Amino acid sequence: MSDIIASSSIYPDMPYIGAVYEILVSQMTTIHCWASFLEQPDRFHEHHQLRIALKQLRYSLDAFSPILCDSILHCVDDIKQLQDALGKLHDIDVLIASIQQRKQELARPIMKRKLYEGERSTRNSHKKLLSELLMQTQSRRDEQFRLCVDLWHTSNQRDIFGMLRSYLAEIDEQIQEYYHQHGSAEVNERSSSPYHE
Repeated sequence: MSDIIASSSIYPDMPYIGAVYEILVSQMTTIHCWASFLEQPDRFHEHHQLRIALKQLRYSLDAFSPILCDSILHCVDDIKQLQDALGKLHDIDVLIASIQQRKQELARPIMKRKLYEGERSTRNSHKKLLSELLMQTQSRRDEQFRLCVDLWHTSNQRDIFGMLRSYLAEIDEQIQEYYHQHGSAEVNERSSSPYHE
């Protein structure tokens, strides 16, 4: 589950823009948490969770597109590119785990009977091929990992998430104004977040 930050402040009678704000803030915060592990190459689970969180944000931006400004919608392509790269990284991780599992199976001795020479030769050949495939796949993983890190740095240089944070701050001002005009006390009950700043 990638949602380590819950959208707990959504309630039935809040304005639509308020629900949009709470969902996007929750998803952005979740991405920020998982992204802190991105540059650690052995954090396979966290990389996968970051991909899921990016996908959820992308789907939310698509769903809310009728009320979002064009500059924010332009971020979707960058988010999708990073999400796709992390998806390929996860596919490679799954493949590596499968190869390692098969190697372990072949390494176990067969206790029921002695192997014939042909069987032993075949098993040894398979082990050798799997070792070569594992090395090639790990090399591909290293390349894909570097691509993911580069794409993340590029998105930060282009300030993709900074633009989203700024836009969320504008939405928050609209919400505050709405509650001010309607005299709702719920404005004071909303959770604080780094996007209110």
